[in-house]
Amino acid sequence: MAEPTLRLVQTYRFAVTIDGMDVAHVSDVTGIDVSVEVHEYREGTFPENHVRKIPGLRKFGNITLKGGVVADNYEFFEWIKQDPPEHKNVTIEARDADMATVLAAWRVEGAFPVKYTGPEFSGTKSEITFESLELAIEKIAREQV
Repeated sequence: MAEPTLRLVQTYRFAVTIDGMDVAHVSDVTGIDVSVEVHEYREGTFPENHVRKIPGLRKFGNITLKGGVVADNYEFFEWIKQDPPEHKNVTIEARDADMATVLAAWRVEGAFPVKYTGPEFSGTKSEITFESLELAIEKIAREQV
């Protein structure tokens, strides 16, 4: 029987689509997390003297997308300028070295920007400038690819 091939995801090749439109390639994605609230409950007629734990609502952390500033791409900044910013669906794809093969994907629903951070400029350095966009989200799912 053949061994399964593991395709590890690199940490620096991510493509972002917003409402189905390719928007950016980013170098950093942070904050993809899901947690479940825990409620403690003590049933009055339960013979054992301890609380029961039951699951509550799911919570989704804010996601931050960070990438190099591209001269003709204003999508991140334009989105946060809306009054109020529109809820949109975002897909984050981890891609292989060819940038065409999708290795893993996350679909975010009900995202809207809560913070934009522009680049830092320095006349003494010759580095790539970065911008970041923090998104509040309603739901996230790991997609099968």
